[in-house]
Amino acid sequence: MKPPALHPFLPRLVGDAETDFRRSRSDWERREVIAVFVLLTAILPLGFINDRTLLADGRTAMIVQSLRGIVVALSLTTVGAALRGVNVRTRDVLASASVIVLVAFDFANALNRPPDYIGFMPTSVMAVLIIFMVVPMPFLLKPWVTLVHITGILWATWVIKEPHTPAALAGSLGLIAAWCIGLWTAIQLGRSNRIQFLTLERERAARLELEVANSEITRLRGILPICSSCKRVRDDEGFWQQVEVFVEAHSEAQFSHGTCPACMLQLYPEYSDTLPTE
Repeated sequence: MKPPALHPFLPRLVGDAETDFRRSRSDWERREVIAVFVLLTAILPLGFINDRTLLADGRTAMIVQSLRGIVVALSLTTVGAALRGVNVRTRDVLASASVIVLVAFDFANALNRPPDYIGFMPTSVMAVLIIFMVVPMPFLLKPWVTLVHITGILWATWVIKEPHTPAALAGSLGLIAAWCIGLWTAIQLGRSNRIQFLTLERERAARLELEVANSEITRLRGILPICSSCKRVRDDEGFWQQVEVFVEAHSEAQFSHGTCPACMLQLYPEYSDTLPTE
């Protein structure tokens, strides 16, 4: 069996092997999902008090808080699904939906906070890093979701609100750095995990080949009971067989019958003159 191959550029395995890899890490990813989304569910509700203080417009507050509530609900659903042990595809869909709504919430949060308020930026930096490094979801979705995330925050910060403060600049640079570091780390971690998986798969394939080879090789060991007269061999079940039948059944050898010179001389003396001399 030919082991799977690693994609030359992306942290993915070629063909259906990526599904096998994800399935092999299912238990580990399930624990990651539970840890991340339980933490998210615990932290997000704390912001409801902050929303009341910083969002004067009732309609705006309702939109932001609704998004916050949807993220919490999706996070709880994702945790519940992980605890029930759903398949990898379903878990990916729930985790991805939670992350996408979280990104929408963070953008609405950045857009509707006061112009001089940047307290959400450190949280956004952490969110970008966690999405890249911890959240188990399809890799190709991570760069685009996080890129839209930080682009929306930067647009809201510098185009809509125009704070032009050193703190806003530091937070913006932190977001860009987090995206670059997170992308690089996610690629390296993904490729490293898949290389380990490929190594195990190659070892497993080598063991299977060895087992097949061993199953095809049958060696004769020990003392063989053989008749001193007819030279038949007794097998393990007590049946007597001709030597060639017994050997062919217990090895890869095959017999080609002929007559040796001594027997030729005894059985066919008239042809003895044609026999080679020793």
